[in-house]
Amino acid sequence: MALPKSPSARHKMNKALLIILLLLPLCCGCEELRARDEANAGKDALLECNFESAFIHFSNAHDIMDHNNDINIGLAASELLLTLNSNDFKNLFQAFGFTQSIQDFCLQNINSHQDQYHSQDTNIDSCSSGISSNIQLPHTCSESVHCDRFEYIDPKLEWKDIFETISTHVHSFEHISDLLAETADQLREPYTIRDIFGFSELYIHPADLYFFAAIFELSMFVTSVASQYKTSFSVAKSLQTEDCQTYAEYINQNMGISDHPIEVSPYINMLRKSFKHLNSAFTQAQKILKNTLERTDTCPPKVSILQWSEVPYGVTDDILSLASSFATEPHIIKDIISPNITLDLNTLSFPARQPQDALASCPNDHIHIDYSIYIQAINDCTSPDLLSNNRDQIELSPGLSYRLSSGWRRWTPADL
Repeated sequence: MALPKSPSARHKMNKALLIILLLLPLCCGCEELRARDEANAGKDALLECNFESAFIHFSNAHDIMDHNNDINIGLAASELLLTLNSNDFKNLFQAFGFTQSIQDFCLQNINSHQDQYHSQDTNIDSCSSGISSNIQLPHTCSESVHCDRFEYIDPKLEWKDIFETISTHVHSFEHISDLLAETADQLREPYTIRDIFGFSELYIHPADLYFFAAIFELSMFVTSVASQYKTSFSVAKSLQTEDCQTYAEYINQNMGISDHPIEVSPYINMLRKSFKHLNSAFTQAQKILKNTLERTDTCPPKVSILQWSEVPYGVTDDILSLASSFATEPHIIKDIISPNITLDLNTLSFPARQPQDALASCPNDHIHIDYSIYIQAINDCTSPDLLSNNRDQIELSPGLSYRLSSGWRRWTPADL
C-alpha cells in the first residue's frame, strides 16, 4: 500500500493509527469482561443444576479465553454433568439400580446442603473441607445394610449397551480429559471453588485433575478395544456366579469371542496419554504425601477431592514406575521387575477365540481360566518373555523377580 504523499494526509493517517492503538486495549478488556460474564452465568446455571445452560455459557467463555483455569474447569464440569444426564446414561444408571438422575440428585443435594449450611444449629468443624463423604447417587440398595447390588442389575442389560453408551460420547470424554489435563498443567497450587453445589469450599489439586483425565482416557481405550469383541451377553449373569459348571459354560459361550484377532495398536496413543497423566497424578501425589508428613497441626491438609494423603508411599512409587514405562517409547518396565522388560505395544494383538475353544473349566468345583492364549500374545511383544505360559496360573517367567516397594506381594528371601 502506497503512503500518502501530502503532509496533511500523512498526519490524518497517523491520527487514525493512534486511535486504533488506543482502542485496542479497550477492545481486549471488553472481550475479557464478556468472557467473565459468560463464566459467571455458567456458574449460576450450575448452581441451579441447569447443565445445558452452563455448558453453553462456559463454551462461549472458552471461545474467548481458552486458557483460563476457572473457565476450563467450569466447562469440563458442565460437559461431564450434561453427558451423564443424557437419556442413554440415565437408562444405563437405571439399569444398574440407581433411582435418580444426575440432575434430580443435584437439585436434592443442593437444597439439603444449603439448608444444613444456613442452619443456626449446625456446628462447623474447623478442620472440615466442606466435602461430604456420604454423597452417593441413590440406589435401590441405599436403605439396606446387607445388599448385593448385582441382584438389582437389569437382566436385559448387556455389555454391548455399556460400550455403545460410552462410545456415543467418546468425543465429549476426550474433550473433558484434555480440559482437565490442560488446567492441571497450569495450576501451581490447589484450586478452590467456593459456594457451589452447597459446599462452602471445594479443593481441587492438580493430582485430582490428572487422575480423572487418565481415567477418562483409559475408559476410552478399554471401550475401543472391547467393542471389537462380541459383547451381546448379560452383565448381571456374568457377574453373578451360579454353580461352577454353569458359570464355566457361560464364560466359554460368551466372553472373549471374536471373528478376528483383536488389534490394540490403533488405540495405543490413547493408552500412552492415559499413563502420561497417571504419571503426573502420582508425581503430584508424592508431593502431597511429603507435605502431609511435614505438617505439625492436627487438621488434615485441605488439598484435594481424592484422599491422596492416605495412599502409601510404596503404592505411588510402583504406579509411577509402571506409568512412566507405558507413557513414552521405548516402553521399558523397570524398578518393579528385574531384569528390565522391553515392550513393543504396537505389535500387541490377541487371537480370535470361538465358543468351541474352551476358556473356562471346573476342576474340583473351582472355576479355572486358561490364560495361555493371552499369555502368548503378551510374550510376543515383550523381550525377554514376561509371563510363564502356565495353564494353571499367571506367573513371571523363570529368571524374573518382583521388586515391589508397596508390599502388594508378600516378600520372600528370594525376592530380595
